[in-house]
Amino acid sequence: MDDGKVQQLQEMGFSKYDSENALKQANYNLENAINYLFEGTLANENHRPEPLLNDNYNSDTVQISNPQDIPHIHQLTTYESNNNDNNWGEPILEEVTFFNDPREFERNKSIPPAVVSVSQNGGCVSALFVVLSQISYLKKLILSQNLQQDFTEDWYNSGQQITEEGGLTQIQRIFAFFTKLSERSFISAEGLCNALPEELINLQGDSWEESWNLVADYLMQEVNKELDQDIRRFFLSKFRIDEDDVRYMKAIGIEFASRDHSITETLNDVLSKAEGMYEIMSPMFAIEFQGTEYPESARSFTIEEYIYPELYSSKYRQFIDEMDLTKVKSAEERKLTTSRMMSLTSFEGKKIRSILENTKNHLSKIDKESSDDISRLTENIETEYAQLGETLHRASDIYAKYDSSNPQNILKLIEEDETLESPSKYVLIAVMLSESQYLYRTCESNSNGPIWSVYAKMANEFRTEYFTFEDVVNYVTEELNQTSKNVLFVYADEKVLENEEIEYSSNLVEFFKKDNELIKDQIEGYEAEDINIDENDNDKVNVFGDFNDDIIETEKLIENDSSSDLELIDLK
Repeated sequence: MDDGKVQQLQEMGFSKYDSENALKQANYNLENAINYLFEGTLANENHRPEPLLNDNYNSDTVQISNPQDIPHIHQLTTYESNNNDNNWGEPILEEVTFFNDPREFERNKSIPPAVVSVSQNGGCVSALFVVLSQISYLKKLILSQNLQQDFTEDWYNSGQQITEEGGLTQIQRIFAFFTKLSERSFISAEGLCNALPEELINLQGDSWEESWNLVADYLMQEVNKELDQDIRRFFLSKFRIDEDDVRYMKAIGIEFASRDHSITETLNDVLSKAEGMYEIMSPMFAIEFQGTEYPESARSFTIEEYIYPELYSSKYRQFIDEMDLTKVKSAEERKLTTSRMMSLTSFEGKKIRSILENTKNHLSKIDKESSDDISRLTENIETEYAQLGETLHRASDIYAKYDSSNPQNILKLIEEDETLESPSKYVLIAVMLSESQYLYRTCESNSNGPIWSVYAKMANEFRTEYFTFEDVVNYVTEELNQTSKNVLFVYADEKVLENEEIEYSSNLVEFFKKDNELIKDQIEGYEAEDINIDENDNDKVNVFGDFNDDIIETEKLIENDSSSDLELIDLK
């Protein structure tokens, strides 16, 4: 590597890494390296490598829509422990027995509660309602309503028959189950599924986008019908295509080919090319990333805890356009400045300076005044070069500051603008890998930050465990390497996640008071039954004496007389 050429490029405002990379791309030709840094092109080559500084993107436009033909999401059938330090702990509860052992019913503070889908249908929908149950805005709205809650002793398990209870009643019960009201560790999703329309419970995860849309539609409808509340603004974002074409969207789908290195970079690319833009952003922002059948084409992917989707709305469009214009002007200034600097450092420029220097030395002996003029001319050239360097650095700083592809740049400039309100911060609250494998952000936190819960159901068992966000990133990143999966990322405006005091309805309080008493009675009854069984077993041994001694004696008799016709008596 020619350190002199690297230094020249650094003096023009480029980083050492970019300078070295550009020289490699240009086969260490300085002029071509500069063209590559500014234009993304190399002399005498027909192809266009990806430039380091390029205002354009080469990927195709993806129209934001709600496609119905997204590939099937593979259900989880087996689970292999990963090596990303997210070691799964106990318990593992088998489906065929976990509703039969009351000792497992009582909630353990170290293990997340769970809603278990024990049939082939309903897992996708129940998973999404679990996610929604952690949103403070919805909790406060739904849990305060005094809906009818009829308590039955089998409400929590799959043995419950179809009831006439409404869907919102079951949703309220699910929401309350995840609060301090309940002491139960897990419940079946069957009660919820029995109350939902068939189109919802038959969802198999063919499209998380479709599932999210249908669940949101149903909840908006039920809340409006039962509570006379309009929560459409909570789910629906207004997206304008043109003057006559306005659409209300609850989620967006991203094709695998459009997936960039992070969620933010992907949104920058896709939404900047979209036919239209958001006018109003809802507090919920769901994104489905589609998988692919070609895992070898997968690239590294950064999962961000926070994003700012409002930046892609019309509210900030003019501001960002002005940023882009400033960036373009600074890029042009850098280009002109660099061209002038190159002319001064090129072979011709060096030759001129050499001639001037020789002329000055010659005239110093015969014409002092002319020699001084040439000295001033040489100094002016050196001064101009220094000034050009300062101009280039200033233009490079402006270029970097006004680069709107980096959301942090936009946020900093918005903070400096008193006329603009800062965009809302959206927090990642769920990652849905499949209907039987998902992670969600709980309402609780500790010294490590927000507490996450992970749920995975295998063929006949399920697991739950608490995670940190770092665990979530490691876990999901590993799963994303299996790129055949479609994955739903759900973000929410942090304002709707702020914990508020909830006034629980009296019917809910009474319902779970009865259930908590039932749990204790079930455990005590089970333990008492175990004691009776043990006592009966002991009584049988006393009646027949030492049963083991009888077996040993019998074995000796058989060994001593292999031809014996001894008849063994069944001691039952």
